[in-house]
Amino acid sequence: MPDAEMTLIVRLLVEGAQDREIADRLHLGLRTVERRIGCTMTQYGLRNRFQLGALALHLGWLDGHDITRLIQTQQAN
Repeated sequence: MPDAEMTLIVRLLVEGAQDREIADRLHLGLRTVERRIGCTMTQYGLRNRFQLGALALHLGWLDGHDITRLIQTQQAN
């Protein structure tokens, strides 16, 4: 299970946020966000962010509220 910061980063990614937006919202440096995403993807052998979101859902890193927000975001687009 990722730490609290990485969980927030993944939640924002799943919602469609870009790296800069994530960094701003979490008061982190852009490079920190990029590094955390990259290291997590490497750790799990992932090739893209879609796979990271799918893994997060599969492993339970996101709760039902996160999934509901994702569906609502996708329907709005």
